[in-house]
Amino acid sequence: MAISQTIPTFTTTPNRNNPVTFSADTDTYHTELSPFTSAINTWSSQANALAATVNADATTASDAATSASNSANIATGHANFKGDWVAGYETTGYSLGYSVSYTDGFNYVSKLNNNLIEPTTLTNTTEWDFVEAVSPADLALKADKESPSFTGIPKEEVTAGTLTLGANSSIQTYTATGDFTIIDDLVSGESVEYQLTNGGYTPTYPTMTWVSVGQVEPTLNTTDIIKFKKVGAVLQGKHTGIIA
Repeated sequence: MAISQTIPTFTTTPNRNNPVTFSADTDTYHTELSPFTSAINTWSSQANALAATVNADATTASDAATSASNSANIATGHANFKGDWVAGYETTGYSLGYSVSYTDGFNYVSKLNNNLIEPTTLTNTTEWDFVEAVSPADLALKADKESPSFTGIPKEEVTAGTLTLGANSSIQTYTATGDFTIIDDLVSGESVEYQLTNGGYTPTYPTMTWVSVGQVEPTLNTTDIIKFKKVGAVLQGKHTGIIA
C-alpha cells in the first residue's frame, strides 16, 4: 500500500517574546495539536504496513534468486555428474562444475579445479556448492530476521497502568484507563510534551520538580498539556495548558 496520510503543519507556536499574541497563539497551537498527533499516528501505521510489504517482497525476491541459483547448479551438475564422491578422484581431483553424490544422499558441485577436498554435509564451502542450498533451518533464519518496524514516530501510549516518559517523540498523547504511574525514562537534555486525558483517574508522578506557577503538582482537568524535561539528574514538569 502507498502512504496517503499527509502531516499538517502548525499555524503558529506560542512564543513568550510575543506577549500580545501569546495567549491566542497558545489556544491555536493546542487546538491543532490533537489532529497533528492523529495524523502522525495514521502515517506511522501506513509506513509500518508499507515496510512489511517491502520486506515480504524482498524475501520473495531473495527466495527466487536462491531457487534460480539452485536450478543452475542442478543443470550444471546433471551435465557433469561423476557419480559418488571419491577421495583422490583421478589423482588431481574434480574439475570446476563437476558434480558428485555425497554420503548424505545430496549432490554437490565443485567450485574449482583440482578439487581434492571432501564435501561438508548440507553446507556451501569454498570448494563445493550444496545443490539443495535452502534448508528448513535457512528458511527459519530468514523468517526470524525479517521483522518490519518503524521507530521514531509518535505513538499513543496505551499500556494499562503506566506511562513511560520516552524520547521517541517530542509530542505524545496518553489516555488513562485507570489510576496510573508515570515512569521517568528521560536523560539529561531530553523533553517530551503530553496531551494527557486522565478521565478522573489519579496519576503517580516520579520524583520531580514542578516549575509551573506555584511550583506544585497541578490539579488535572479532563485533558491537559504537561511538558516534562530532564535537566541534569532533575526531572522538571510544567502544566502548560488545558484542552478540556
